[in-house]
Amino acid sequence: MERQSNYFSDAIAIGSFHATQSGIVVVCSAGNSGPDVASGSNVAPWIVTVGASTMDREFQAFAELRNGQRFKGSSLSKPLPDDKLYPLISSAQAKTANASTADVMLCLAGTLDKTKVQGKIVACLRGGNARVEKGVQALLAGAAGMILCNDKDSDNEIIADLHVLPATQLTYTDGAAVLAYINSTAEPYGYITHPAVVLNTKPAPYMAAFSSRGPNLVTPEILKPDITASGVNVLAAYSEAVSPTREPWDKHKVSFMLDSGTSMSCPHISGIAGLLKTTANRAKKSKALFIGFPVCVAVSCCFCYSAVSAVL
Repeated sequence: MERQSNYFSDAIAIGSFHATQSGIVVVCSAGNSGPDVASGSNVAPWIVTVGASTMDREFQAFAELRNGQRFKGSSLSKPLPDDKLYPLISSAQAKTANASTADVMLCLAGTLDKTKVQGKIVACLRGGNARVEKGVQALLAGAAGMILCNDKDSDNEIIADLHVLPATQLTYTDGAAVLAYINSTAEPYGYITHPAVVLNTKPAPYMAAFSSRGPNLVTPEILKPDITASGVNVLAAYSEAVSPTREPWDKHKVSFMLDSGTSMSCPHISGIAGLLKTTANRAKKSKALFIGFPVCVAVSCCFCYSAVSAVL
């Protein structure tokens, strides 16, 4: 995979150089390997390298505890069936006999004991497997819902996922508070509110935890990424050839979905470049001031680790 990745990186760098020589702007994703330092890809100086940040729109679903605490999370999941408090359990308290504590905290496949989880809201830790996959495992174990608690690396980044069961994702600090509550009482209870769209939220924007970071190890004196754009919870068209969970038993289809990644932020920048070129060309034709924007037609392609947009 590393050789394949290097091959694609070299191909993009060489191809984009020739494109730039022909007056084409090449816009590429920085990658989704953050928050590790020096994790960025597409760092050639002639490429516009794009990171990902949030926008001022949230899909809020609150986790409410019987002790009166209430924590703002994010989700696109369906609501709980009944308007009542549900028993809470941490995934660590629900492990099967053969599972390790580290694995069950992440809600990995086969680690949750159905007899302990049945009818409860289970708290899982982010990391190790996909966010939606954790909900799949909770559902298979009979859980009524899931609270997804960020790990330290994910910190304040919460994603609005279309979970297979009622769920919400919390920040690292709030998730830790929920786990502390569960461990502090013999009968913890809680509730997950129905997701609601909220606009003009603050703070926004801020960098996504997954967005690849600098410094640029190839040429340290050239700062990378160059720019950031909206790449968290972006509404995008979605293929109806597969289900949102990609699980074989999941038969439902959607035409649009929220997606996150530098593959979502990259097209924003190419679109802006195209708009600027169109404006500049009109100004030139009308003998107004022309400030030299390159020629543009946007073409996007996506690899497993990056997205590239060539703006002609």
